This record gives sequence, C-alpha cells and structure tokens, in this order.
Amino acid sequence: METLAARVEQLPGESGTLEFEVATRMPDALVSSADTLVLALVQLDAAGERVAQRRVGIPPGGEETTVRIVADEDVRTLAIEIFNSSLACAAVIRVPILPEDAGAADITVR
Repeated sequence: METLAARVEQLPGESGTLEFEVATRMPDALVSSADTLVLALVQLDAAGERVAQRRVGIPPGGEETTVRIVADEDVRTLAIEIFNSSLACAAVIRVPILPEDAGAADITVR
C-alpha cells in the first residue's frame, strides 16, 4: 500500500449542502502504461461505517485528478483510495472532515 497525497476543499453546495472538491495525483508505484485506475471517495461516519461512496475511472499517467462530490450529512472522515488491479497495488489516505459550521477549509494531506 502506497501513501497518497490529496487536497480536499470543503465548499458550500447548492441548497445549503456541503461539497468536497478532491484533487490527487497517483503515486508513481501505481502508474502503468495501459491501466485504467479506480479512484474511490468513501465517506465514513463517526463509527467508521460507510455512508456514501463514489468511484470514477482515471486514465494512467501522472496528471492530477479532481472530483467534486456532495457530502453526506453524517460524514466525519473521507477515505481517498486509488487502486490498480493489474498491479494489485493501492494508495489510500483518510482525511478528517470539519463540522459544517466550521466553514470552508482547504486541507492538504500527505
């Protein structure tokens, strides 16, 4: 398992919802020439249970990928995962989420 670096920005969404904009770049160890990788954004509640998940395919290469998602009202942690099935290798990072009343935040984690 590789370490993943990501930027997570909490933004006000439409109709008073909270949204996350996640930007990440896959680690070199996961890059292979022809593989499509899977980026999973998994929202966890205070007990660590999954409350929402979104998966997107990302092309191989070292370019940054940015995805915007609506936050579940119970989310307390956002797990960001990239998986390359042909290499059986993954990179993961977990980001704590601030309460909505804390305002927008820009969190960079490594």
